Amino acid sequence: MKIKGSKGLYYLLFVGSIIFYFIIVGLRGEGMGTDYYQYRGFFYDPNYTEPGYNLLMKGFKLFINDYHAFLAFLALISIYCRYWLFSKISYEMSISFMMMGGFWLLVYDMNGIRQTLSLCFIGIAGYQVLARNFKLFLLFTAIATSIHYSSFVFFISYFVFHRLNLTKGHMMFFVFLMYFLAVLNISGYIFSLFMDSSFGGVFNDKVTIYSRMNEHNANTVFSFNMFHRIFIFLVVFFTVDKIPASNNLKKFLLIMAFLNIFFFLLMSRFELIAVRGSLPYRFFELVYFSYLPFCFRNKHIQFWMTFLLFLYVCFQIFITINVTSEIDNTLVPYKNILF
Repeated sequence: MKIKGSKGLYYLLFVGSIIFYFIIVGLRGEGMGTDYYQYRGFFYDPNYTEPGYNLLMKGFKLFINDYHAFLAFLALISIYCRYWLFSKISYEMSISFMMMGGFWLLVYDMNGIRQTLSLCFIGIAGYQVLARNFKLFLLFTAIATSIHYSSFVFFISYFVFHRLNLTKGHMMFFVFLMYFLAVLNISGYIFSLFMDSSFGGVFNDKVTIYSRMNEHNANTVFSFNMFHRIFIFLVVFFTVDKIPASNNLKKFLLIMAFLNIFFFLLMSRFELIAVRGSLPYRFFELVYFSYLPFCFRNKHIQFWMTFLLFLYVCFQIFITINVTSEIDNTLVPYKNILF
């Protein structure tokens, strides 16, 4: 947080954190990330992935045919896009970056390379929703979708924000309704109808693959992940009116939180699909949390709220690194190309 008289120290720590992020993520060594070898295979044979990611790899290889250089390039894009978004709409940018340092860094920056890149463009597309720039919104959402198909769900956000007059009462009603439908597995049936249609056919192969994998096909209705998502939605729901933001931004952040839990419930039959399909909306939590401590005017409460967010990030890190190696039942040691 910014403290009077410490501007130089603040920027020094901020820049240091960005450099640290780049070294850890962009310069990671061989085998770092559960999908490392799969993505390296995509890099040298890019015909089995989304067209946008395919095109990006082919374009990069015109200049440098090295996978680790490509990872560093993606890290730079990710840093710039998130810095751009946070500088536009975050209240305290350092908190947004702090929140990014939890499971977002460990799960997506280190593992889900395509979805991380896709979410960067979703962030820019979200800003275009606020700015009422429909053409740029379509452009950046299309780019994001061409990199990772899960970003397709973000196309409706412009319509929901600008055309539907959703009240808090409407949102709470739909959340309860969707949870009820999820418990009865009716939402899973609705989602299956979409996937079986020609409109959803482009996603059907991946959904089928994930649904056949035991580690990805758990029903999330009564999972910790579900109650965690509902809790975050309720936090946003009951505090959004108190944050120091414009009414337009308050409405946007609330709708993002609502659509996050809505799509998670809709796709809850298969855990990984629900997580990835709702992620374009969850991404904007990084912005919302930068406002949360400032619901309170008391400086001490602001400090302790920020500290609680820090503990929340630490908890995310603890949960994430608790995943052990399938080979020797131990954590995989970190490797870097510099050391």
